[in-house]
Amino acid sequence: MKETTPRFIWMVSLLVCLLCAGAFGYLIAGGAKQKAVLFQEDTLPKLAYSARLNALQAEGYAQLWRMIETDDAVKRHAYAVEGHRFREQIDAILGAYDTAIAPGDRDGRRYFTNFVDKRQRYREVAHQVTDLLDSGQTLTGRRLAETDLVRAYHEYTL
Repeated sequence: MKETTPRFIWMVSLLVCLLCAGAFGYLIAGGAKQKAVLFQEDTLPKLAYSARLNALQAEGYAQLWRMIETDDAVKRHAYAVEGHRFREQIDAILGAYDTAIAPGDRDGRRYFTNFVDKRQRYREVAHQVTDLLDSGQTLTGRRLAETDLVRAYHEYTL
């Protein structure tokens, strides 16, 4: 009996260690699974919105510059129509993103509001530029674009 007692204690100790290691592994895996689900449900949709938004912003900005650089009124109008289409798509994405922000997500709401404010500033400058172009003040419109519009777009896209 004396030989079996140390062996029994050693086996029980090993079993307890294995159970502890298994429980620890289970807890780690459960936490990782929870984070993966949160990433899938929260972060991935926001990344998709951001990627689509970035592409539309760049296309709209390029379209605006095409409009600024042309002296052809027909082309300018066509570029303006295309730019309007990009703005509508951006508005739709922002609407969807706005509803995707959780009610208690104060940081997310603050970032979104800040982005919308910067976009509004960019839109105001873009509108000033297009008004100047439409009124025949092409040189003034282009100067404003090269200074204020570039700055507003840079802030907007950050």
